[in-house]
Amino acid sequence: MKSTSLTVRISIFSESETGTLQWEETHSATTNEFGLFSLQIGVIAQEIESVIPEVVKTNDEGYKLVDYSKLTVVLIEVMKEQQKMIEELQEKNRELQQLKKEIEELKMGLGLAGND
Repeated sequence: MKSTSLTVRISIFSESETGTLQWEETHSATTNEFGLFSLQIGVIAQEIESVIPEVVKTNDEGYKLVDYSKLTVVLIEVMKEQQKMIEELQEKNRELQQLKKEIEELKMGLGLAGND
């Protein structure tokens, strides 16, 4: 498949390949002499610069460049923080479910069940 034009679609689904489509993009590529191709995927430096300016540099020609090694560290820390928030919300949800169960039990004990 040397020098063959391809269309490559990259899709991200939530939870599994049959889950809800979260993101999708299509790229054109051409295979090399070995039938291989590569894609370059990145972020727009100007968009990142407005949020995390420390990871964006401007070269001598004025082009914006993202330092992905620094960006990766930031993203890992953000993921850790999000995971902590998720766990806290899950705990609060468990507590609320327990309170709801206790309220239903009290209502049943008072003969008020089903009077919502």
